[in-house]
Amino acid sequence: MTNIRWWEFVLLGFFCLGWARPVFSQATAQAQLNGTVRDQSGAAVKTAINLRNVDTNQTYTTSSSDAGYYIFTNVPPGTYELSVDASGFARFALSLPLSVGQIATADVPLKVAAAGEKIVVSAESMPPLSNAPRGTSEINRIFTASASRRSSSSRHSSSLLG
Repeated sequence: MTNIRWWEFVLLGFFCLGWARPVFSQATAQAQLNGTVRDQSGAAVKTAINLRNVDTNQTYTTSSSDAGYYIFTNVPPGTYELSVDASGFARFALSLPLSVGQIATADVPLKVAAAGEKIVVSAESMPPLSNAPRGTSEINRIFTASASRRSSSSRHSSSLLG
């Protein structure tokens, strides 16, 4: 009876190792890329990050956290282009190879867009015109109209008394 239990244990062990090997090989057949996105002053930038496989044109997208950290996990090995298009900053692009089991780090230093570079400002970022403060010329016009109404009404009432 003890011999049968021993063989069952050995068979169970081989069975588990047989299943574990394909799982571990899948985990190490991929690569990982991580890093931080920061501006010139070192402040973290929260933005979208794109990773494109140059050979297959497959694109992966993630976002950096409030601390600027980003990560791409389970990426097939190959040559990639890492790109960041953040509002107000020049476009960042980097070509890098990723190999099997590699954990690579690529920090993204963003620079403020130069004069000739295109910066897109959306209407959602602008305050509504109705909430904009009034100009000084409009305030002067309102104040002058109000003062002239008061002076003309005081003239009429004095003429009635006299």
